[in-house]
Amino acid sequence: MGHTVLEMRSAPAIGLSRRRMAVLQIIALAGAMAWSTPQSGGAQMTQSPILTTTGAIQGLSHAEAAKALHVDVVVTVEYYEAKRLRLFVSDSTGGVYVALGSTDVLPIERGDLIEIEGVTDASFRTRVTGAKIRMLGRKGSLAQPREEGFRELMSGREDCRSVLIRGTVRSASPKPGSAKDMAQLMVQIPGGTVRVYVENARGMDLESLIDSEVQIGGVAGGSSTADSSFCKQCSTRRTGGS
Repeated sequence: MGHTVLEMRSAPAIGLSRRRMAVLQIIALAGAMAWSTPQSGGAQMTQSPILTTTGAIQGLSHAEAAKALHVDVVVTVEYYEAKRLRLFVSDSTGGVYVALGSTDVLPIERGDLIEIEGVTDASFRTRVTGAKIRMLGRKGSLAQPREEGFRELMSGREDCRSVLIRGTVRSASPKPGSAKDMAQLMVQIPGGTVRVYVENARGMDLESLIDSEVQIGGVAGGSSTADSSFCKQCSTRRTGGS
């Protein structure tokens, strides 16, 4: 079979009307929108220096991150999932996971430029909690995805950022209980296996992907297992296979 191209794209479903979106955009240009999410874990802001980049946040030791240091960053939305309280954001220095405290849907989407105030929270990779989010504009600047190997993905340094991987699909199936018609792919790349989630996959011929060589662009994040990472917000290109 030739070099067949299969594109699978997904976007967070914000559920806003066209009029609502237009109003938000006008207000966003004035920098006047803000949302607060309940602060988890009882963390309180301190008088320590304010962290203004994601690189500074991720440069903290575990002990420093546990001190609930004040964060005020301008970042671009990489991935947003209200139901699971997930927000991945990035700037030119790196990416960070924002643990939201409410399932209320925020009128933000991939590529939006936002300001986040909150505090640090110690985890495998330092995250931000108690977030107050302010819209700055549509659209922000999304960096071009960089091709990463298994070791780089496992290090966590590329978490919450756009990445590119190349490998072979070893399994492809619907993800049980998914509210977004999500499919789960296990993709073998040099050094290990990566779990890939693809949203809005209803109607896709998943079996045809098995043993195909693919190029996948998505947003990286950590999983709870020791042998894989995952990508979300994926665009997948099949480059070979029968």
